[in-house]
Amino acid sequence: MKSKKQLSEFRMLFRLLLNEIKFKHGQEIEINIFPAAPAAIIVEMGRVWMSKADLPLKVFDQNHKKNGFQYALTIQ
Repeated sequence: MKSKKQLSEFRMLFRLLLNEIKFKHGQEIEINIFPAAPAAIIVEMGRVWMSKADLPLKVFDQNHKKNGFQYALTIQ
């Protein structure tokens, strides 16, 4: 992240993406999240996501010992 403007733009685009996924795929799915991003981006994702309106987020964590991502938690 190089500026607050970029973070603000990301926030807007992420909100649009959450809405589009819900519109295209319905309410009965979870969104898989593989958080390979700067901490500021991950925090904004949490701030934008609304528990009563958005789909659950299924979060995976990179595990170098197992050479890949493993399920970590679901945010509902």
